Amino acid sequence: MMNDVLRQKLRDLPNKPGCYLMRNRAGKIIYVGKAVSLRKRVQSYFRRSTFQKAPPKLRSLINSVEDLDIIVVRNEAEALLTEGQLIKDYKPRFNVVFRDDKRYLAVRAERHLALLRFAECRIIRDDGNEHFGPYPSSGVVRTVKDFAERHFGIRQCTVADPDADTHKHCHNDRIAHCSAPCIGAISPEDYRARFEQACAFLRNGDPAIV
Repeated sequence: MMNDVLRQKLRDLPNKPGCYLMRNRAGKIIYVGKAVSLRKRVQSYFRRSTFQKAPPKLRSLINSVEDLDIIVVRNEAEALLTEGQLIKDYKPRFNVVFRDDKRYLAVRAERHLALLRFAECRIIRDDGNEHFGPYPSSGVVRTVKDFAERHFGIRQCTVADPDADTHKHCHNDRIAHCSAPCIGAISPEDYRARFEQACAFLRNGDPAIV
């Protein structure tokens, strides 16, 4: 049976992007999720049809929820970043259960390269590079990485040291998703400044940067 506090919170959910934190009877956070619409996503858990069709793990989560909190953000990108940080901070039980014991993916800022870039990684090592995340799924980490690269013009090629010959086979510059540092279309100093802005966004989700 759903308690009155939870029922009222479900009614008051805003139709805005954000993150939701589900708590058990002891007040402990047991699951963190993100949503484009908090109202639609969170209310969907508590429909009779959802519970009837849900797999055992999801039914167990729904049965355990006694309260919830929400964090409203500006857009989906911020929701992705906030979700990743909350999971990292609280390590909710059901986020671990739902990932099937696979390691979370993270984004690595490869500062050891002459032309800086981001890469996906599954294991966070103390290798001198900065890591962002972890994120709850490969889809999330790719969305976050792609957003940062496109928004700040960071190269997406996998070549360690791209040059003019590499650029001949690159499509990202032509569709304005890369600032093309490999051919000097941007100075090394300006490219590094863009990269640092992208890192600040991944680190903080600062709305002023987006």
